[in-house]
Amino acid sequence: NMPARHRSEWYDILFTHSKMNNLTLRAIAVLMTLTLLCITASNAAVNPSSVATKAIIRRNVISGAAIFTAGDAAAQRYTSTDKEPLDVDRLKSTACLGAVWSGIVVPNLYAAAENVLPGRSKSRVLGKMLITCGVLSTGGNYVTMLSRRMIQLMRGVEGGPTSLRECVDSCNRDIGHVVVDDLKLWPAYDIMCFSLIPPRLRTFTTAIMSSSWAMYISIVSSRTAPSEETA
Repeated sequence: NMPARHRSEWYDILFTHSKMNNLTLRAIAVLMTLTLLCITASNAAVNPSSVATKAIIRRNVISGAAIFTAGDAAAQRYTSTDKEPLDVDRLKSTACLGAVWSGIVVPNLYAAAENVLPGRSKSRVLGKMLITCGVLSTGGNYVTMLSRRMIQLMRGVEGGPTSLRECVDSCNRDIGHVVVDDLKLWPAYDIMCFSLIPPRLRTFTTAIMSSSWAMYISIVSSRTAPSEETA
């Protein structure tokens, strides 16, 4: 069960905290609802009980876990001051997050965008890019950052967040910079993806892109105190 202190902090964050937090959380809720609707529409177009579909889901989950784990391992090496061993518990938590997010949510969102706007005309490619970037570049990045920081909080990581409010405040502080960096990369990739890359190869190419992005998000998520640039 969640400690009473944490329940109280959640109440403060959701109902009595700053307008920024309330607006952010409401926007995230709307975006995640749209994501679930897109995934439902995508799944309705395939037979989830087929052997081929189950194999694809299993492959995506495994690759998603591997991508996030590799990105976090690289991030730990990049941010460590000496040759300290990797945090195995952190890698395990990251793998679970990657299995769900990069293994299920992202592939289904790309498939849903293709189902909603099939074809490679300029208008449809731009429409699909707006769907994927509209969800993943904003709410997607926020949810993955918040999830990582929540994991740090639950594990009691030294130097990590010490309260739920700190998790949310640090995400609110960093999300603007993350979105700006995201929009430097992902719209161009998505346009190329939907216009040039066959659907059967998109999971693989997106996984390659996601690997470097997972490292970036892991580095950002490990920082809870304001940096000199954001202070």
